[in-house]
Amino acid sequence: MTCTLQQELPPAMYLEQILNHSPRVALTYIHLWRVRNEDNVVRLTRSFIKEQFLISPTRVLNDIVILAREGLASIHEDKHAIYVTLTRWDEE
Repeated sequence: MTCTLQQELPPAMYLEQILNHSPRVALTYIHLWRVRNEDNVVRLTRSFIKEQFLISPTRVLNDIVILAREGLASIHEDKHAIYVTLTRWDEE
């Protein structure tokens, strides 16, 4: 199966929004987009963050908070993981 660029990157208007307001967070956003499931949810544990993002879990979590403030993600935590739901452009 081949992935198109459209599947690999967030929608252009959302990517532009984060690039304009916080360019450093854009890489985290793109990575979250690539590892999301079919419901646009990413389950994050500390070990997953260390293995997949190759940066500190604290930085990833700080980036996700910025994405949430921009309206590009929502966050839910339980005692085992953090669940990040990426905004779905097709339901707005």
